[in-house]
Amino acid sequence: MATNGNINPLWKFFHSTGVKQNTSHFITHCRACVHHYEKILEDEADMAANGLILDAATELLAKQARFEAVCKSAGSQCGEKSIFISHILGNTRTKKSPCPHSGEAAINTAKAQQAATKVTVEPSGAKHSRSSSTSTESQFSAPPTKKMRQPSIATHMYPGTEMPFSTAQAAAIQDQALRAVISANLPFHVFENPEVLKLVSMFRSAAPGIVPTAKLVGGRLLNKAADIVHEKTVRIFRGRIDVGICADGWKSATRNAVNGIAGNIDGKSYTLDLIEITGDDKHGIAMAMQFGEIVDRVEVEYSCVVVYFTTDSDGGAKKGRLLLGKERPWLLVPSCWAHQFQLILGDYFKVYPYAAEIAEQATAIIAWINNHGKVRTIFDDTQKRISLGRTGRATILSYLCANLTRWTTHCIAFLRLIQVRLALSSAVVEMRPAIIKAQVGVATAAEGRRLTADAETHCDLIEDPSFWNGLEQVIGDIEPICYGTNINQKDSTRLDQILLTLAGMYLHFSEHPEVEVAAAMQKRLEKRWKDCDQQIFILALVLNPFEGLSRFGDSAGLNHIKLNGMVLRLYRRLQSRPDNPDGPEVRAQKERAVTGAFLHFLAMTGPFASWRDEEADFPSQDPIVVWTAFQSIPAVAELGKFVLILLKVVANQAGVERIFSDLKVKQTHRRARLGLPKLCKMTKVGADIKAEHQMLGLAKTRGKRKVHASTAILLAVPRYSDLLADQEDEDDTERGRLLVNSTEGWRTEMAKWIVAAREAEEAESLEDDDERADGVRAAIWKPTTLLALFGGLDASQRRRTRLPPAEVAAESALMEALADIEENARPDEGAIEIDSDDEFVP
Repeated sequence: MATNGNINPLWKFFHSTGVKQNTSHFITHCRACVHHYEKILEDEADMAANGLILDAATELLAKQARFEAVCKSAGSQCGEKSIFISHILGNTRTKKSPCPHSGEAAINTAKAQQAATKVTVEPSGAKHSRSSSTSTESQFSAPPTKKMRQPSIATHMYPGTEMPFSTAQAAAIQDQALRAVISANLPFHVFENPEVLKLVSMFRSAAPGIVPTAKLVGGRLLNKAADIVHEKTVRIFRGRIDVGICADGWKSATRNAVNGIAGNIDGKSYTLDLIEITGDDKHGIAMAMQFGEIVDRVEVEYSCVVVYFTTDSDGGAKKGRLLLGKERPWLLVPSCWAHQFQLILGDYFKVYPYAAEIAEQATAIIAWINNHGKVRTIFDDTQKRISLGRTGRATILSYLCANLTRWTTHCIAFLRLIQVRLALSSAVVEMRPAIIKAQVGVATAAEGRRLTADAETHCDLIEDPSFWNGLEQVIGDIEPICYGTNINQKDSTRLDQILLTLAGMYLHFSEHPEVEVAAAMQKRLEKRWKDCDQQIFILALVLNPFEGLSRFGDSAGLNHIKLNGMVLRLYRRLQSRPDNPDGPEVRAQKERAVTGAFLHFLAMTGPFASWRDEEADFPSQDPIVVWTAFQSIPAVAELGKFVLILLKVVANQAGVERIFSDLKVKQTHRRARLGLPKLCKMTKVGADIKAEHQMLGLAKTRGKRKVHASTAILLAVPRYSDLLADQEDEDDTERGRLLVNSTEGWRTEMAKWIVAAREAEEAESLEDDDERADGVRAAIWKPTTLLALFGGLDASQRRRTRLPPAEVAAESALMEALADIEENARPDEGAIEIDSDDEFVP
């Protein structure tokens, strides 16, 4: 074994790869050269990151990648002394220049080694000297210099599974352990489990000694990761003048009331805070004060400007939001329109009892089939036989259950029932006695009569043509409502998209065959439209360069003068912030610039003269991208700044809803001791990890759906199909599994929808009374109606169409997956599942 004294001192200036170039020498790299090039790559990486802070694990991997790239740039040398000396000092014979990066210590060491290798040899007079003086001279000659040996790599290496970790590696591994725990929703003590320790020790024997404990994961590591995420968020928000905030309430597993706060920038949501409000007042004034404090804290902590604040329309939240808007007129306070569209679904079933009855019957059939295995087998066999005869392939479709929080699933579940109608009807006609016997089994007496009556009822319903006709009508009615709700749950839904969706629903119900339903739904939609800040929605649609005034009817009455007045009023609102440094003259000058540019935009003259010719070839259909380009024109800069703020307003609480969905997974009854501060940190870190995975393409995302051209007139408003096509960011696991698999479940949810719609209607009536007493709103803006804005369009453009097959297939696949998960937990309807005719449990 070589000792340290036998190792050539030049080795400390070279890095060995551990790979031999030949049978004797290893491939090496000059440490000075590596350090020089590595510094260059580090500076480039810092500039590219633009101040972004990476976690320790990511930074370690990036550093390893830079080191590998640097070794290629620096070049390699053979691990031999003369090569080392030649590299450091140069070689005049081969005209090799000395290393420009080597330090003084390396140069001095190389010179000393070079001098030690020079040995003076005395010339001999004969080829073989037999002089007797040879032995004498040898006695007084200097002892031979001990040959320096190349270090043996084997003496400094460990087997792969026994390699120890450096301090940097250990810190990076512990940081990554925290990210793994948060991302996979594992308990903090997972790395204290003996079997987990046994597993990691199989990868590296030293691993159990560095994996973090529960205290370390939930303490220092979590705090460190949360601080990094917070710093990232501060950097993103700093200096922005278009920040939005949404807030909503939630009951935790410990029954505490929590207010979730999320910020939105450029169509992306960021978790800002979780605030416990269990002991706080929930009336309007108290909520307004709390909302004001939230806005002030966000503006100070993140060095940004908040331009809008969104809540739902429940109780004190709505009152508090409106009071906040009156106290701070420069703040836009839209309601959550995803919540509004959910209420519209309740409106529909409230005003159309026949539809509620049909929906309940359809849900009852689906639940009956799914809850009775033998009955389901008969219907499956019929599906198989029919599909085999038609296509030559046996196909069995599942009986889909609606998910309470995925609104598209309601119409998708009913559409699937329509698809299997032939098989259900055929099975009932041909095997009605077998179906009844499959449900009843050997039950007798009262239980037998109850099960027989239940089976007869469902068979009669399947054979009733009026039920299927009614189901077709219900599907056509709830289709636009369900999709409108899903569309308006995106973080990037603009105000003009909300108005188009609402207008499409209005036009759909204006042609409803039931006159009473048409009138009632139009009234409810007009009521919800009247209750919002109409000007910001109208202006967002007008300022969309792809839309302009083309989507309004002839009776809209939106002339250029009226629209310019709306723009100036809203512009002055946003500019009325107390911290606005502009004086009266500067403000007047900017207002003139806004007016001039806006009138040019309406007429498509001046800076906008070429837009109509260039519109078709513009690379994006996003109006925000277009106005970003317009803003580079000096005459349009002030108007562009105003329009971009308006188009980036997101009137929903999707960000907060996702926070609550995540909290329900993290804080279960088995993990109820997790405090709110720790939950907040876990949520922030988890959201950051998920965003990073999506950016790197590591997360499984849904591809864009292929929406047929006919879908563009689904709701009678062109470009509606564009809204349906952009749903790839939906979280398929959001809200968990809340399947409607019983008649009672449907009735319960139906009652909740109708009660919510009724309470919202009563609350809106009270708000109307307050506004009439105040008189301020009427003096500024006289509300218009959806009929006036969108009436008079060609009726041929408003025909309904069936949903595209690709859309139905995508949602159906997810529903089948959720149904499979629920299969084992699904109870039998009315009795224990009967596995054979010989078994009966009363």
